[in-house]
Amino acid sequence: MPEETALVKSVRTETAAMNRNNVTRTQAYLSYYRRNPEVHWSFLAHMVSRNGGYHMTDLKSSSMTHLFSKEDRQKFFFFLERANSSVFADSFPQLLLYEHSKRRKFPFRKFLQIFHISRFIAPIWESFLNEPHSPL
Repeated sequence: MPEETALVKSVRTETAAMNRNNVTRTQAYLSYYRRNPEVHWSFLAHMVSRNGGYHMTDLKSSSMTHLFSKEDRQKFFFFLERANSSVFADSFPQLLLYEHSKRRKFPFRKFLQIFHISRFIAPIWESFLNEPHSPL
């Protein structure tokens, strides 16, 4: 299955490339939403990521120096960075798989296990895939 192997590699490569930092993640979600507006939660992901970035910026600014020690600000910053990165690493492959399945009409669910997507999310995708949807 060379085509499937290429797809998995492509999704992994793009996810890693867009998971460099919060700016690239936030932009990836927005770009994705613009290409796939029926996946409205990708815009929500963009907004959540953007807000996380605001908090990360605040932690680096002088306005926080009187509230937290430098060490605590650094810990909170890395916590937000790691959390945002982990969520992206889980969610973005799913979005890319959906986008590819729209174009190529392949069995989307088959790939969820390859990307270690929780079995609890599969029925949600199935429901979404089986419902007619229109861009907002």
